[in-house]
Amino acid sequence: MKDEKLIEYLKNRRLDLGLSLRDVAQIAGVNASTVKRWEDGRIEDMKRDKIEGYAKALHIPPAVIMGWQAPPAGIITELTNYEEQLLMKFRSLDSDDQHMVEKMINRLYAEVSQ
Repeated sequence: MKDEKLIEYLKNRRLDLGLSLRDVAQIAGVNASTVKRWEDGRIEDMKRDKIEGYAKALHIPPAVIMGWQAPPAGIITELTNYEEQLLMKFRSLDSDDQHMVEKMINRLYAEVSQ
């Protein structure tokens, strides 16, 4: 995988979804260091089952990782049941509590994305 735009898209996709390297690795069935090498473009020949797991983690078709299909428009194409439950809970909070949750998420996100 040498396409610089694709490599950048995949890393940004993970970050946009709020996933750590470890999160993606767990879903894809690899080590976090392997995901990091994918994101750095240092692994060119991914095995089919790993491509499927990586695509599942990023909520994109495997064809995007292979470079056969353009990345989908937008950040998130579908929400998991867990994400829907979190969103419903968030929406039930008043604006002050939503602001507090946003601050906590931003703080955690900053730590994870370093």
